[in-house]
Amino acid sequence: MAWRYMKIVERFEAQGHVNVAATHPTTIEITRSSHLTKRGDCVVAVGSTKGAKGLSDEFKRAARSAEAKVTLTLDLGDESFSVSGSGSPWLTFLDPNDMVFRKSTFVSDRTVMVLADWASIDIPRGFVRNLKDSAAYVSVRLSVEV
Repeated sequence: MAWRYMKIVERFEAQGHVNVAATHPTTIEITRSSHLTKRGDCVVAVGSTKGAKGLSDEFKRAARSAEAKVTLTLDLGDESFSVSGSGSPWLTFLDPNDMVFRKSTFVSDRTVMVLADWASIDIPRGFVRNLKDSAAYVSVRLSVEV
């Protein structure tokens, strides 16, 4: 069987929140919940139109490849921030509310990416200040390449 390159892109929306801190050293999280406490230091956007379970079957299959490269891009106005990492055969995509992007190899039902090159603490502080605006519209692009 011949090898073929494939790229699947998911696009969805989320919004900022006054309690976005983005200070977690190992993860980034996007949630469908509209509520965020100050303890949620890895959350960068709320009110997402998708959780891990809501991603397409095609995306999930591709991300479960050991060779998968996963990229998360957050667009906010004319600013962008991207995180790259890997997929994993152990990803379940069962959580209907959250997506977590991890620097480690730990996998839970919320995990969408492992071995990420950045965590929420690494997001430029000017970008984080803009994510603190509850009216901020965040365009999320999630891609997987295998």
